[in-house]
Amino acid sequence: MAAGEFIHHVKRMRALETGNIMCSSEDCVGVVPAALDDLPQPVACQVCSKQNCARRTCGVPWTEGHRCWDVVAREQQQEAERIERMEELRREERRALAEWDMRHGRALPEDPTYIIQNRIASGPKVQPCPTCGVMVEHNGGCNMMYQRVAVPSGASSALVWDSARTTGADQLNPCCRKAHGTRVI
Repeated sequence: MAAGEFIHHVKRMRALETGNIMCSSEDCVGVVPAALDDLPQPVACQVCSKQNCARRTCGVPWTEGHRCWDVVAREQQQEAERIERMEELRREERRALAEWDMRHGRALPEDPTYIIQNRIASGPKVQPCPTCGVMVEHNGGCNMMYQRVAVPSGASSALVWDSARTTGADQLNPCCRKAHGTRVI
């Protein structure tokens, strides 16, 4: 038996006899008193005075900011479980929302109709032209929308956005035409 093996054997026997922990120093035959509670704490070897963690499951050399391997593993496991619970709650919430949407005639979030409805609702104002029915988008500026294409009566017309009514192009305020130009609708 080599010297290192002998020292390890002696340390192990003393630790078993006394209920303590083996010193983490390879060339020391001393043992470290084990902690009664499960909190990490430093304790000195009775032979070489080297600081060790007093927890039975750890027993490694004590360092500043020491964290026992099993405590770190338990915290990581708890964090993973917490994340999994949060993801499960989100999945349940999406399922419940989809069921509610189905019961109330709304499209599902994955449905193209739902995506289009949301884009229209969150996007610029859109409404049909009262003359021809073509969808008109108001993206800011003047409320007057001019139509270049011929209407059934043969005259050009303009849409007043806020009231959604049409007027003859000749009845419009000339400053609107001059300042904002003509938009095709």
